[in-house]
Amino acid sequence: MCFEGTCSRSAVIGCAGHAAVRGALDRGAPAPDVTATDLTGRTVRLAALRGHRVVLDFWETTCAPCQRALPVLADLAARHAHLVIVSITPERASDELRAFVAAHRMTWSVATDEADVVGAAFHVANYPTYYLVDEAGTIACAACTLEQVERMLGSL
Repeated sequence: MCFEGTCSRSAVIGCAGHAAVRGALDRGAPAPDVTATDLTGRTVRLAALRGHRVVLDFWETTCAPCQRALPVLADLAARHAHLVIVSITPERASDELRAFVAAHRMTWSVATDEADVVGAAFHVANYPTYYLVDEAGTIACAACTLEQVERMLGSL
């Protein structure tokens, strides 16, 4: 996925083998006010989470690195009381997806993004991709690793 004028920027290779486009979304930029529906049918709006640190986890069930990251995300949630994690998948809400979420003890919000509205807003082209948004709604870490998220959580 290339956006005009962004293909020459630095990239990260992930599960899908594509480069994550690092366009206008970078550290210090305001996070897009995106909305998605979680598996319980509840609307999750990023702007409504202001006042919290938010990890956006772009993932899918067939991605092995995404699966390996789930215990790390659970640990982050357990150690950071004011952290909100929202996992966003392009998959359709289904019984299979709900079973996967339950089996992997994903106790945080899991939202679907079948139309790729949220993924496109964050220029996501591969999985996993992580963003850390600070309490003011500013991107603190863009298309970063979980290790970078951990370091940033310690410095915010």
